[in-house]
Amino acid sequence: RKQICLFTALVILHLSVRSDAKLPPLSGDPVANVSQTITLNTTRFTILTPALVRVEYDPDGAFEDRATVAVWNRALSATPFTHDVDGNTHTITTSQLKITYIADAADAQPISKENLAIQLLSPSLAYPSGGNMWHAHDSDAGNLFGTFHTLDGIEGWQDMNCSHIGPWTGDGNKYHCTMGLISTQGWAVLDDSRSPIMTNGWFEPQTAGRCSAQANVSVPCFPEPSANPTELDACEQAGCCFFGNGTTQVVLYYSTSRVDHFSSVNDCQGCGDAYSKEHLQATLRSDNFPGAVPLWQYWSATALDNVLATSSPGSDYTQVALNGYLYPSTSQNLPATATIVKLWYNTSTKDHFTTMSPADEVEALSEGYKLINASLGYALAAPPIKSKGCVQKSNHVDWYFFGHGLDYKSALADYALLGGRIPVPRRHFLGMSWSKWMNTVAQAGTYAQLQQMAEDGLPLDTYIFDMNWHMKPDWTGYSWDTVQYPDHVKLLADIHDMGLATAANLHDAEGVGGFEKRYDAIAKAMGVDPTSNVTIPFTPDNITFMDALQDLILNPLQDEGLDWWWIDWQQGLVGVGNVTGLNPTIALNHYRFWISRQGTTEPRGLIHSRYGGLGSHRYATGFGGDVVQTWDSLQFMIYFTQTASNILFAWWGHEMMATKDDDLGLFTRVIQFGAWSPTYTNWGNPNSNDNLWNTSEPFRSSVRQVLVQRSQLLPYRYTAGRIAHDTAVGSVRPMYYDWPTEKAAYTANQQYMFGPDLLVSPVNQAMSSGSDTVNKTTWLPSSHKWLYLNTTVLGTNTTATTIDQVPVFAKLGAIVATRPHSDAAQFGSAARAYNRLEMLIHDPWAARNGSAWVYEDDGWSNAYLEDVYANTTFTYTADTSSLNLTWSRTGGYAGDLTARDLSLHILSSDSSKLDCSKLAVALDAQPLTAQGCNIPSGYCCLGDRVVVTLGSIDVVQAHSLAMLVRS
Repeated sequence: RKQICLFTALVILHLSVRSDAKLPPLSGDPVANVSQTITLNTTRFTILTPALVRVEYDPDGAFEDRATVAVWNRALSATPFTHDVDGNTHTITTSQLKITYIADAADAQPISKENLAIQLLSPSLAYPSGGNMWHAHDSDAGNLFGTFHTLDGIEGWQDMNCSHIGPWTGDGNKYHCTMGLISTQGWAVLDDSRSPIMTNGWFEPQTAGRCSAQANVSVPCFPEPSANPTELDACEQAGCCFFGNGTTQVVLYYSTSRVDHFSSVNDCQGCGDAYSKEHLQATLRSDNFPGAVPLWQYWSATALDNVLATSSPGSDYTQVALNGYLYPSTSQNLPATATIVKLWYNTSTKDHFTTMSPADEVEALSEGYKLINASLGYALAAPPIKSKGCVQKSNHVDWYFFGHGLDYKSALADYALLGGRIPVPRRHFLGMSWSKWMNTVAQAGTYAQLQQMAEDGLPLDTYIFDMNWHMKPDWTGYSWDTVQYPDHVKLLADIHDMGLATAANLHDAEGVGGFEKRYDAIAKAMGVDPTSNVTIPFTPDNITFMDALQDLILNPLQDEGLDWWWIDWQQGLVGVGNVTGLNPTIALNHYRFWISRQGTTEPRGLIHSRYGGLGSHRYATGFGGDVVQTWDSLQFMIYFTQTASNILFAWWGHEMMATKDDDLGLFTRVIQFGAWSPTYTNWGNPNSNDNLWNTSEPFRSSVRQVLVQRSQLLPYRYTAGRIAHDTAVGSVRPMYYDWPTEKAAYTANQQYMFGPDLLVSPVNQAMSSGSDTVNKTTWLPSSHKWLYLNTTVLGTNTTATTIDQVPVFAKLGAIVATRPHSDAAQFGSAARAYNRLEMLIHDPWAARNGSAWVYEDDGWSNAYLEDVYANTTFTYTADTSSLNLTWSRTGGYAGDLTARDLSLHILSSDSSKLDCSKLAVALDAQPLTAQGCNIPSGYCCLGDRVVVTLGSIDVVQAHSLAMLVRS
């Protein structure tokens, strides 16, 4: 039989949101097109793209069609495929994959290496192994890694291989470790088997699978000991399996003084009489066999038994613990060691007794007990199974196989179809942010710092209050410290008047204390007596609590002038005990990012938080934490930031902080890397001098220079952010994205592409004693010629750098959009529209052709999600004597510019192109005159470039520039 599917329709739907939830709809439809699925008995395959297939196994055939934290959308454009069946062998073929599955007669067997294989049909076979075949459960030795929770307290290089770390780790920094979606072997597997479910924008337990005490891997329901349920109901409600809290041996005790029996699983301490151990009875089954009876129901097999056991005069029987289950009496295929359990009752002593052996029955009869249930169930006489407590279910497989070969960018794009796009942050946050920890920055000190930064020419865009803003002594706080900040409302207004955005730090874990200013309101909302002053626990998996906290506490703070929140969660995995697999970080990130998305005119979602697992890419942005600054740490940060792109976590920003020993050389190099990172925050603490304006020379001017350069390049970097949104390729890109067959691309991990045209090679080592330079080695791919940025000097593999230099290379012919220095070196410049642009064109005469585009939107709202933005595309062609450049714009947005000052810096390594007396230049066919470089309209020859200044020019109309070299 052959099934051929050739559908091309694109189905993108939206989930409705629960009426009482503030969260917006999830984008996409989690139910795949039925035409793209092949469903057997216990196995289902879904063809999502030519190189992406979903593989499911469930022993009950209960396949998951709801969204998960990692996957929101499965209704993708239909992919052509064939399905051939030969006996029990199923062969599914797309243009890039050949899937072979060998089912047993009933398709009841689990997926294994023997029955499932996928062959990559892409012509680009894997590097370095050259293999193109995957078998189920194969180890991904070539994985290029992803990221983990935080770098808090980390020093030096770290292991990024999550298989060495485990699903949960005692090292909180490496929580949620996620492997990359790409591998040198050409394939990677996303295991979504245990991800929490997303329904109506909120979290639910993942209930797929079975409970099995014999499972090879037992993953705790919640890894935080204090969060792991200890009772059956709580465990099962969280979507997990309960296997008791101790051993499952049932021991019979006998009291000669009361002629009484007592069954227990613990030593009989505090029983009230001198009980002695008499019989070792049995071992109860330790998993929830269908229809099994819990141990505590020994005393309530019938309604009458329950009453007699609990209310009879003199009764002192209490439930000891839930330690296992009985096989039901009707069970089939019982183990040979199973022993029948009988229930007896003594009318004179009003006592119950269970027997599991003939000797026990003889004793029961001798003591006056009568049999009332001859078939209560069966127990195992086998040795006890070690208790596993509350653990996640097993025997369920939900895999996404990425078989893209070395086409890494396509793999990332395919995941974005499933998991959502990378957002474009508010534009101001791509500038410079500053914060300082502890009570070193009160209200007067804040004003002083802002004045000093302005006087020093630092291009600040966001002022962030660390935890010093709120009342102490707790790390958690939601009320301004009025001693330190007597008029915080005025302070926030003044900061806004400077053109800056504001944010504040939150450590939520300790909940809402009775001392908080707005405690009464949230206490009433949560049903707590406001006079009790009882701390309201922080439960980020509880939508009622999250809504109350947002509406009654956080929104009023934002109304006073705070623009967004820095979510400083580093308190483990507590607070989410209702949903297995959920962690507080992604719960907080999801809520606080999307809460801002209630309309196209609202501020777009923005948080600064730690990584919370796969799917975190949807919630810009991430911060790395308090890394211990050393040269090794700097090298690891450079690498770590790149690998995060392999799971779309594209907006890492690390805290640029001084070293305890005030190594200003290292501090400067750390800041230089930060300036060439996706986001930048300077973070200070009382142990070091982080006041950049007080740093000695040449470090002070070197820091200012690179931060202003970051600000100047905002048009290029913001466009790279839009490219990430559209393509799932972040602004910081490992070298192997563009050169996957080059061995050097995998070892050159101390450099990276920044956007499509710039190669950055941060200096990562100290200068030798007595030297004022250090050599930085860079691999320059031979497929392009490379120029040092904004020069015509050919790049070299070794660059001697002074303290103020960072090797940055542009592709020959690259067009790089920048802003003038005077515009960039101002407070709040990142939030402003580009009133003036300088386009750097790197030797177009040598390159012959090139193009680039500049992306613009309002920088603040969600309108860009509705295609409300503008693109200006620049394109040129050149030959030996002429250069023709055109640019035109599409789209627009509210508050858009109608005109801007534009200058073109046309660099050339050919001196004949730099003699203004031999150049003829025309704009829109109207000749321009060679004048001084400061003239608003005209052109001049200046060193290695011709500078064409066009003054205020209409941005809506298309324009052309022609340059002719006369003989």
